[in-house]
Amino acid sequence: MLKKSIIPVALGLLMAATAACSQQPPEGGPPPEGAHRGPPKAEDVIARLDTDKDGAISKVEAAANPRLAEHFDTIDADHDGKLTAAELTAAFSKMKPPSPPQQ
Repeated sequence: MLKKSIIPVALGLLMAATAACSQQPPEGGPPPEGAHRGPPKAEDVIARLDTDKDGAISKVEAAANPRLAEHFDTIDADHDGKLTAAELTAAFSKMKPPSPPQQ
């Protein structure tokens, strides 16, 4: 009796694990949670943080992202107090790629 109830449970767990491991991002959609994504796109960062919609990120707007705020002055190449897509792209191209997950 116990064997009959264990088999469906084991098969269900195996199917769930297989589905989770083989997840592909939807066409044009974000990658699955925890997937390696590489450096962010400048346009995506600006779209998310540019609250006044002037096409750039001010120091006040950058405060919403602590890591960006920490490096704001370094990324702001022309020191005008705004981060443009070009400045973000240049900074992201210098980023060290994340290490692959340990197995």
